[in-house]
Amino acid sequence: MSGTCGAWNGSSIQEFPEIPQNWINDKDEYIAPTEAIQDTLQYKQFNNDAIIYSLFNTSSNQSSMRQIDYKDKKWDIKNEFFWLSREDMMALSEEHYFDEVYQDARPSEERFVYKLLSGKLSEEEFLSKIPNKETNKPSSSPIQGELPF
Repeated sequence: MSGTCGAWNGSSIQEFPEIPQNWINDKDEYIAPTEAIQDTLQYKQFNNDAIIYSLFNTSSNQSSMRQIDYKDKKWDIKNEFFWLSREDMMALSEEHYFDEVYQDARPSEERFVYKLLSGKLSEEEFLSKIPNKETNKPSSSPIQGELPF
């Protein structure tokens, strides 16, 4: 196939040169939205909905762990993909008499995904979570204490 393909940008069709298709890429659709679209409330809501959907998907395996023994040390690994605020977690844990969760939430910071969804995440903090190309590790970690590796 050759020619052009179009994409809706919110007010008109924007044309792009078509990439020659083959058996590897014939179903690929990589069209980035314009900045005007990215600034709309509908697009931001779509992004938040996509994050929530991915968190609740049955293939999503995020978790946290308390007091894990590794190399003669105890480790607490936080779930940075948690979507509720500390206050919400503390209220729920009090309501359902779940003291361990209350004790985890009380001294803790807000989680990454909660801050992302609520608009409280700074660009600097967001960029600190992206892995460094040389080490393939983020500049900050959800693991409390010195990294064991």
